[in-house]
Amino acid sequence: MSKRFSFLLIACVFFSLLSQAYAAEITDMTGRTVELPEQIFKVCPDGQSAVVIMHSLSLDMLTSWSFDLLEQEKIYIPSKYHDLPVTGLLSGQKVTGNLEKVMLLKPDIILSAVDLGNAGGHQKMIQDADNLQRKTGIPVVIVTSEIRRAGEVFTFLGKILHLEEKAGHLASYCNRVISYADEQRAKIDVPVTVYYAQGKRGLMTAPKGSSHGEIIELVGGRNVADFKGDIRNRTAVNLEQVLLWNPQVILLADRLYSAFPKTDEPSQVLRDFSPLWERTEAMKNRRVYFVPCKPYNWLDMPPSVNRILGILWLGKKLYPQFYRFDYESEIKDYFGLFYNYEL
Repeated sequence: MSKRFSFLLIACVFFSLLSQAYAAEITDMTGRTVELPEQIFKVCPDGQSAVVIMHSLSLDMLTSWSFDLLEQEKIYIPSKYHDLPVTGLLSGQKVTGNLEKVMLLKPDIILSAVDLGNAGGHQKMIQDADNLQRKTGIPVVIVTSEIRRAGEVFTFLGKILHLEEKAGHLASYCNRVISYADEQRAKIDVPVTVYYAQGKRGLMTAPKGSSHGEIIELVGGRNVADFKGDIRNRTAVNLEQVLLWNPQVILLADRLYSAFPKTDEPSQVLRDFSPLWERTEAMKNRRVYFVPCKPYNWLDMPPSVNRILGILWLGKKLYPQFYRFDYESEIKDYFGLFYNYEL
């Protein structure tokens, strides 16, 4: 770290502390005690999961993006927000952010959304947040990215951001969709087996129990990638293993086929990889689907409240006999409420 950067970092922290009038003490969703300003006007996201949450609550409060906006995201975000600075990832294993840039934006809080269902990494997340808060002088608030607690997240943030009315509508929608999925799952006797194909050749996958595969199980499917050990991240498999699993449905992540010629036929992507994919039940019965990805992947990238859409979409794909609702109307309602966008 250069002397100049060290000086600027210390100065930014000092003036940040002088300018903040801390008036509220809250407990975030890890159990950390955090002192907050009396009024919060600006929120800096730490990661894409937090970006999606703030996209739903208030773009006006957002100081920056975690990554450069993709063209598919810009469509659903008013142009006046497109040129917000990019502050990167501020904590975790792959820190890319510039803390000096963050402090110059003078956010009132930094918001981080992480998988608190992963007990093994819980303490590390707390340590990362405490370190980030100490280095910047900016309160760091952690919420969970667990989809079942999405309503709870909105209720919590609604209170501290003084956005209770909007947060209440978002929380009610999340709770209603999740309860509906629970009701339909209870009717399923034999679950449909599902393989989630990711990576350059479809041989990376989101294993059962990971946040990236959470929606498969929530709607009543059975994720064939059922491993022991570390299931937090995507896992490499081989085609022979997929053939042994013989999934009834294969889902293709949007990033999987983005580097290949566009096609309306998802099965063709797998054929181009290897003719052996034809042996799966999913290919034989034409039950291979592209995961919708606008503005964000509906199943897991990022694992945030965008997955509420994934519940509606995947439930309808796997079990149309149970998930009987006006699909187009629900999708329009979601885009209107969460993205303030009329389809």
